[in-house]
Amino acid sequence: MTKLFFDVFPTLKLDSDSQALFREVEVTKITSTSAKDHIKVHIFSTHLIPKKTVYDIERQIEMQLFSGMGIPVTILEEYRLSGLYTPENLMEAYRDSILFELEQRSVLEKSMFQKAKIGYEGENVILLTLADTIVAEGRTDALSAYLKALFEERFHVPVEIRVDYEKVKESKYRKFNEMQLQQEVDAILERNHTLQAQHAAGKEEHAGDASGGGSSEKKQQTGKKKENEAGKQDTKKQEQKRQEQACPVFKKCGGCRYLDLSYEKQVKKKEEQLRALLKPFCRWIQRQQRRRNIPEAGLSAETFRRSECDLRA
Repeated sequence: MTKLFFDVFPTLKLDSDSQALFREVEVTKITSTSAKDHIKVHIFSTHLIPKKTVYDIERQIEMQLFSGMGIPVTILEEYRLSGLYTPENLMEAYRDSILFELEQRSVLEKSMFQKAKIGYEGENVILLTLADTIVAEGRTDALSAYLKALFEERFHVPVEIRVDYEKVKESKYRKFNEMQLQQEVDAILERNHTLQAQHAAGKEEHAGDASGGGSSEKKQQTGKKKENEAGKQDTKKQEQKRQEQACPVFKKCGGCRYLDLSYEKQVKKKEEQLRALLKPFCRWIQRQQRRRNIPEAGLSAETFRRSECDLRA
């Protein structure tokens, strides 16, 4: 048995536009979890309701009827629209709501859908043409599943989602960024290779000193301490000199972000950013380092290809 929305929520106060949209809406059922910590309101409508309005009413129910209880409310829509609605004109009429809903799910999926070329074949085939990128391939299944469920479960319109990829037009700026990225990757791998070699040499030296007695170990520690202090002083002097030689408009321009850092610190900073950038999609750097038959330094551009990527959905 169904009831009108405002018969179920008679004390709910909404603005005039929301009241007009929900006046003829029916509530088919209300469900909650066994712990009573999440409420779902199933509604039925014969006209489209913007998704933003649905989200706003969810918040109003939470604030007005469950204030201070911390119980989230989710409204699940079901539509029975005119037979004149085809996938094409339904997509056009509901596009803003799709973008709004995708933004809550995934910013990447929203961007993919926003930039996609949408075509139609026959009565129920939707053609999506996406940019041929690693990001797009990693999220295509999730986006296709969302759109299929949207049309079939919410609107009862059967559709088939077909996806094609379009090669991204290469620009000078993008080509420069890719070259710069490859150079930074090579520098990172070379630096890691050097650090590993130094670490191995340090272990051998430590083993030799351990056999020579405690006095030689103390002398070595003292010598290393002096070397470290001298190295820190040299580094400070180099950084100070670099700051003095920096561009006079460095702080105002913002084009060169790390001009005031030494080269080693620049590489370290970029290494951290690069790892954070690649981590959600690829783990190829760690995999390349584990392979003993491939040098860690000087990897070619071919090494960075899609087959080396461990994509994450």
